[in-house]
Amino acid sequence: MKKRSFLRLLLCTAALLTLIWIWSGRGTSFYEHADGAVGPITVNLTETSEAFKNPIMGFRPSRGVNETSFRNREYADIYKHYIKYTDLEYDATDSVQKIIDWSNKAWAGIEKRNIKVVPRVVIVYPGAGEYWPKGVPHGDAVNQWLSDELKSRLVAFIAKLGQAWDDDPRVAFVEMGLYGNWGEHHVYPLRFKDRSNQIPLSFQIALGDAYEAAFHNKKVLVRYPGTFKDYDFGIQWDSFALPDDASGGNGEIRRDTWRTQINSGEVAYNWGDQTKLGGSPDGTLSNMANTNYVIDWIMNTHTSSLGWISDYSTRNSAVDAGAKAMQKVLGYRYVLNEVTFTGNVTPGGTMNVLFQVTNKGSSPFYYNWPVEASLLKSDGSVAWKGLFQADIRNWLPGTDWNSTTRAYNEAPVTNTVNGMFTIPKSVPSGTYTLALSILDPAGWNPSVRFANTNYYIGGRTPIGKVGVGRNPTDQNLGSFASLKSDTTLGYSLGSSAYTGAVGSRFSTIIVNDRALSFEAKPKIIKGVTMVPFRQIFEALGMMVEWNNATKSVLASKGNLTIKMTADSNKASVNNKEFQLTPAPFVTPESMFYVNLRFVSEAAGAKVNWDNDNKVATIETAD
Repeated sequence: MKKRSFLRLLLCTAALLTLIWIWSGRGTSFYEHADGAVGPITVNLTETSEAFKNPIMGFRPSRGVNETSFRNREYADIYKHYIKYTDLEYDATDSVQKIIDWSNKAWAGIEKRNIKVVPRVVIVYPGAGEYWPKGVPHGDAVNQWLSDELKSRLVAFIAKLGQAWDDDPRVAFVEMGLYGNWGEHHVYPLRFKDRSNQIPLSFQIALGDAYEAAFHNKKVLVRYPGTFKDYDFGIQWDSFALPDDASGGNGEIRRDTWRTQINSGEVAYNWGDQTKLGGSPDGTLSNMANTNYVIDWIMNTHTSSLGWISDYSTRNSAVDAGAKAMQKVLGYRYVLNEVTFTGNVTPGGTMNVLFQVTNKGSSPFYYNWPVEASLLKSDGSVAWKGLFQADIRNWLPGTDWNSTTRAYNEAPVTNTVNGMFTIPKSVPSGTYTLALSILDPAGWNPSVRFANTNYYIGGRTPIGKVGVGRNPTDQNLGSFASLKSDTTLGYSLGSSAYTGAVGSRFSTIIVNDRALSFEAKPKIIKGVTMVPFRQIFEALGMMVEWNNATKSVLASKGNLTIKMTADSNKASVNNKEFQLTPAPFVTPESMFYVNLRFVSEAAGAKVNWDNDNKVATIETAD
C-alpha cells in the first residue's frame, strides 16, 4: 500500500509539473512564431446560460407619440420611437436644425444607458391624432395619400432626416414610416381605386429613392416584403407570427435579404387568431408551446428585434423562462469557442491572437463595429489596446430552421479571426490580462458582448494572462461578473479617432476546426501557401518518412502514398506524376516546406482559402 501511495504521489507530481510547464508557455508550439514572442496558450471558453442586453437586438419596446421617456425594461436597449411629423417639421421652410434640436431634447442622456432608437415618423396615428404638415391637402382618408403635394413634401423631408440622423449614434436604424395609418404603408380597412390598400408604386419609387439618397450609414426598414422590391431595405413585420398575416413572414423568407438588411417586427395582440400567441405578451411567454411558435418564426425570418411582446410582466417564473429563451435567439449571439495567444512578449515584440467565434443567434450584426484586443492591468485599466482586421457582419447564423430539432439544419460556421500586434516598449514588464471586446465606434467603448461565462464589468471578455518581458505569473483571471446585471455600458455623442494600435493578419491553417501548430511560419509564394511538411501530413492522418539524403518525404495512409522532393516540380500520388508550382523547398534552417493545397487535395480533403482573413480551412473526408 505504501509503494502504491508513493507511486500515485509521484505520478500526480509529474502531472502537476507538466501542467505548470505547459501553462508557462514552454510546453506548446504556436502556429506562427513571431519575432520576440514565445509561449503560446490555448484557452477553450464556455457559453453562458444567461440572456442579456446587447445593442440593436432583442426585445424592443415602443415609446408612443405622447410619451416622454424610455421605460426601463429587462432586456431592452433598443426602442422604437413613434414621432409626430409636426414635431420635426410643420412648415416646408423648417430647417434640419429643428429636427436636431428636437432629437437632442427627446433623446437626452440615452447614450449613458446604452440605448439606441428606431425612429418612425407618423402623420396619422389612429386613436392618437393626425399630424399633417402645412400646405398638404388632407381630409379624405383615401385620396389624401395620393397627392403630388404629399409626395414632393415627403421627399424633401426625408433629405432633412438623413442630414439629422444618418450620423447620429443614437439611431440604430430607421423605419420608413410616414405613409398610411401608423406609418405602416396602408390605409386598411379602406382601399384605393385599384382595390389595393398598400402604398402605390409611384410613392414606393419616390420614397425609396429619397431614403437611399439620404441614408448611407443607417439601415432602412419598410412594412411589406412585397413593396420596395428594387431597394435594399429590411422588413418591419408589424403582425409578427400572427396566423392571419403569415404571408408577411413568408414574404420575408422569400425576399431573403436578412444577411445584409435588418428584419424586425411587432407581435400584434389586438386582432386576428390569437390561439398560438395567447392573446398577450404574458400569454405567449408563459406557455412554452406559444414561445416556441414565435421562436420558429424568429429563426425562419432571421429577425433581430421584436416589439409589443416586450411588454411582458416580470416576477413571473413561467414568463421569465419564455422571455429568457426568446432573448437568447433574437438577433446575434456571439460565442467564443477557442482563443490562442502568445503567452510571453518581449517589449517591442509581437503578440499573436487567434480566436474562433460562432453566431448562435438568428441574425447577423449589421454594422462593422471593430473587435479589440486589450491588455489589462491588475486594477482593470487598459495598458494597451489594438484592433483586429475583422468584419463582424460576416459572422452569420445558421440557415434552414428545423422546428423539430430546434436547430438550424445548416449549422452556423465557425469564424476564425487572427491578429498580429506589436507591443510597444513603453508597456512596462509585468503580467497582464488579455481581453477581447467589440466596440461601439461612438466613443470606442466595449458594447457588443460575447455570450461567454468569462466576463468583466464594463464589457470585456477576459481570456488569459500575458507576460510582457517575462512569463506570466499565473493564469488566474479572478471572478467573473453577470452579463445581465452589468449596467455600466454606454457610448458618447462626440466623434473621435481610435487611439490604439491596428493589428495585421497572418496565415492560419485550420484542419477539421482545429488551428494547426507549425514549427515555422507558413509562407505564401506566388500566391501558393507553403507549410512545414510534418504537421500538415500528420493532421491529414498520414504516416511520414523523411529521407535526409534525397531531401524527400514519403507520406502514406492506407492505399494512398504521396512523394515530394525538395526543389523538384514533380510530385507523385500513388506513382502518378503531378507538376508543382512552386517546388517544395528546404529553408536554411532545414525546414522542408510543401504545397498546402496540393497535399490536402491529394489526401482527399477540401480546401477553402479566405483571402481577407488569410485563413485556409481544410476538411478531411473521414
